[in-house]
Amino acid sequence: MQHVKNLNDLLNFLSVVIVSAPDKFRQFDFLAAEDQMNLDKAFIELNNGLDFFDLTAVDKAEVAYARALLSKSLAAYKNGDKIQGAHLLQDFEEFVFPG
Repeated sequence: MQHVKNLNDLLNFLSVVIVSAPDKFRQFDFLAAEDQMNLDKAFIELNNGLDFFDLTAVDKAEVAYARALLSKSLAAYKNGDKIQGAHLLQDFEEFVFPG
């Protein structure tokens, strides 16, 4: 299920991930287990959402930097560092959505 269909959706979904990561994603009884959101699926969705940022970015280096922030955040969460993971997501938000 695609959650991000434009830049505004990316910002809204990012807010959900910041609050829910790494293991507090809301579970819905009407969804099958394989359709429930989790950390890996959330970061796939965030990375897919960067395609919309790519359309507005000044250059490809900006998109690469944003993807690197997501990669580092996911790695931090997977290594048990929730604070660093969240800080990197906030850095991502400030970079992609300045001001």
